[in-house]
Amino acid sequence: MIKEIFILTLILSSCFSKQAKHVSTEITDSGEPDSSISEGVDRLDKVIIDNDTIFLKREVTKHYYHAIFIDTTRDSKYYDRLTDFEFGTFDLQSYEGNYKYFKGQNPKAYKKVNSTEIPKNWIPVYLYKNHYYLYAPSDWGSARKRIINDSAFVYWYMDGPMPIPLTSVRKLEKDKYIIEMTDFFNKEPTIRKLTIHQIEPKTGLSIFEFVDEPKKYKYQLYVPIESAKQFDMIVNYCDKQKQSEFNFDQIDFAQLLMEAKKSYKQ
Repeated sequence: MIKEIFILTLILSSCFSKQAKHVSTEITDSGEPDSSISEGVDRLDKVIIDNDTIFLKREVTKHYYHAIFIDTTRDSKYYDRLTDFEFGTFDLQSYEGNYKYFKGQNPKAYKKVNSTEIPKNWIPVYLYKNHYYLYAPSDWGSARKRIINDSAFVYWYMDGPMPIPLTSVRKLEKDKYIIEMTDFFNKEPTIRKLTIHQIEPKTGLSIFEFVDEPKKYKYQLYVPIESAKQFDMIVNYCDKQKQSEFNFDQIDFAQLLMEAKKSYKQ
């Protein structure tokens, strides 16, 4: 009897091992699950290499499939969506509504300034294990796109684009710009300053320094969309529901600025 139980245990273990292997290999290159994946099997690994796709996390349950992976294709739907700055109906309504509000607060708002030397559309860049990545978030309202046009600095939030009227744009050095904008949300209009430090001429990779913001929000790393395909992308995909966003490494912006200054002097 004991011998029979032992043999049965080995058979069941073998079946489970084959099922787990089946789940880990039959994943499409886009990161989406193959239709043959069995439900109810969980898979969570730090790094999985599957069909040349590197997965940082993967979870398959009977309720959803969640995967965080590195997209190196450059022509995927995730690159297309992240670099798409066309306003949909909701975004256009949001932009126009905020524009009218600020214009009502100050009829002189949105006076055109010369910002032609600065790229218009920007997307954030993140650090993970000493490499810079773009990011396709689980919640696309957290994409953090930014726009600099001839009259506004645009924060693109999950509630839609928020155009903050520009006051001035100045070029201090070949790699440094200062943008001033007027915030009318306070009782008294407030001038906010943004310094753009270009740290990589080839890609236009730049540090956005929001001078008046708390330390946590003071520095952000951005790149013009024209250079998007110079970077790999980390994709946070789930087929059924939004997931927690990926935790990237902290960037030492002070060190980054110091290194950039040294490279420009050489």
